[in-house]
Amino acid sequence: NSSLLISHHLTISNRGTIRLPFTTLCHWFRCNSISSHFILIDLPSIMPILNRISAVQLILAVLLSVASGCSSVLTYQALELPAELSAPQVVDASQLNLYQLGSAYSDQGTIYPRDVLTILTMAGDELNTSTTTARPSVDVPVDDDGTVDVPLIGAIPVAGLTLAQAANAIRDTSVKQQIFVQPVVSVLFKKQNVHVLTVTGAVETPGRYELRPGTCTVAAALQAAGGLTNKADPNVEVQIPGTPAARDRSSSNSQPPILTAGHQSSGMPLREATSSATLPQLLRISLLNPETGQMASRNDLPDGTVVTVREQPERFVSVIGLATNKAVELPYDREYYVLDAIAEAGGPRYSPLIANKIKVLRPHPQTGETVTIKMTMGEAKSRQDANIALAPGDVVSIEETPLTFTLGTIGQLVGIGFTATRTATLSP
Repeated sequence: NSSLLISHHLTISNRGTIRLPFTTLCHWFRCNSISSHFILIDLPSIMPILNRISAVQLILAVLLSVASGCSSVLTYQALELPAELSAPQVVDASQLNLYQLGSAYSDQGTIYPRDVLTILTMAGDELNTSTTTARPSVDVPVDDDGTVDVPLIGAIPVAGLTLAQAANAIRDTSVKQQIFVQPVVSVLFKKQNVHVLTVTGAVETPGRYELRPGTCTVAAALQAAGGLTNKADPNVEVQIPGTPAARDRSSSNSQPPILTAGHQSSGMPLREATSSATLPQLLRISLLNPETGQMASRNDLPDGTVVTVREQPERFVSVIGLATNKAVELPYDREYYVLDAIAEAGGPRYSPLIANKIKVLRPHPQTGETVTIKMTMGEAKSRQDANIALAPGDVVSIEETPLTFTLGTIGQLVGIGFTATRTATLSP
């Protein structure tokens, strides 16, 4: 019937029961959370050892363990918590202003390289100015250098012009070259060049979208997909396919080069990634980085680019101690505070006037060492800076006090007595 009872107080009863702080248990077993307020560990296997140890030796060993364990714990009051130990800021990705990174819309009448134009000319022939001849329409592509080769006239720059401006340029050039006297020129789109981008992951409407070259940016692709969800990670991956010939030459390479936008990179700068690169590449872009946003809005993504937005991992905190032990999922779109987690767990087991001590156990962001943050229930309710925001992995513990311990012990004794009386009554 020997057992080791671990709770929040160190006592040895007349029956040999040992009570230890749960923080000591954490130091002994390197555990991150406690599954119940009181933990019973049967010790039949080590009783022969304990029988050889005197009570004084055992008490000294326990005290040394507590002292050595507590000496390594960093402890702060919530009202004096250093900024570097505060919870990271929660970013609701669905509220990011993607329009600051570049517009998804452009003038559909703007001409770009690789468009195909239909040109119709109604003109008076230079040799016979009294007659007007309707010449057959011609379909001409816009070359990569932005020019069109118009029959009888030659190459005319039209990239970046509207259809009306291109018609005026063709008319003026034909008159200047004395090919036509008073031509009437019309220019229409036969086919518009578009880049097909695939947007996947945590966006409102994943799919494939056709974007004009002048607005084929990361921001435009995300806007076309309806924007980000509130679970979206603001770090976006952009996979650029490269040219077909380069892909064939690099088929033996399993992974494309990785360029990290807005951070140090071993590859070329982001602004050059889509203009001079021919090999497949993977860009990692932080939408929260101003430098990244500017670069992403300037780059013209090629046809076949895939934009991937991953979801943030699920984030939890634990509530233990004088409350229902519970893992609470943190929301993605707002800060979550100590009192929120306690309320989600059903509140303290006793009145807040009695159970008023709170601890938050938090891993140090640099060292990983456990940091203890202390506050009282009254402070958390009356001061916002004491009701601190929680970080993923935090453990919120409503601590035992002498009064709550006394009440709990009385409740256990009453329960044991009631059970014994009921058993005796039911016995034949």
